[in-house]
Amino acid sequence: MVNKGHTGTTAVAKIPPWLYGSDILGYAEAAQLKLRSVDASQFLWRIEALERYQRRTAHLVERIEIAAPGAPAQWEALNRLPASRVGNTAPPRPSTGGQDSRA
Repeated sequence: MVNKGHTGTTAVAKIPPWLYGSDILGYAEAAQLKLRSVDASQFLWRIEALERYQRRTAHLVERIEIAAPGAPAQWEALNRLPASRVGNTAPPRPSTGGQDSRA
């Protein structure tokens, strides 16, 4: 993405059409962004954080208690966490021919 300008709470950026498997609006939903087209022919979008657009606070982190002082650890709480809404879009790592390159 290339930043083309901003207004303080929004930014205008060029978003490549291939992003997120060619699903820019899907990317925006997963990333919790509000997108508005500025110039479709140039792939320019006005971007705003969804919490800002909805005038609510961000929910970036949630604390769950795993081990309280003097109590046994509640490791099963980790199994109850919801799956990430954003999938792994990183390209696969190149093969090293079965050898660990960290050696």
